[in-house]
Amino acid sequence: MGVAKYQGVEKIKKLITNIVGRHVDVLLNDRFLNILSTKENINLQTLGFEGENIEQYTAIISQIKIAGERLGTVIYMLVWTSV
Repeated sequence: MGVAKYQGVEKIKKLITNIVGRHVDVLLNDRFLNILSTKENINLQTLGFEGENIEQYTAIISQIKIAGERLGTVIYMLVWTSV
């Protein structure tokens, strides 16, 4: 999983860990596997995320398929901040 940091944006710890070899939570992974097509403007609260400022996040989730086999899921998280 790739991670980019932006100063002033809180990290969502349920998804990203600093420990090499750790995986995404099993229940969260199952939710991602149930997404069968690209979904846009997903409210992270519907995926079970909690947090003080979670409403400022939105996501695009898309499956990765090659030769008819699902290999993974791509998650683009967007943060709405005031400039």
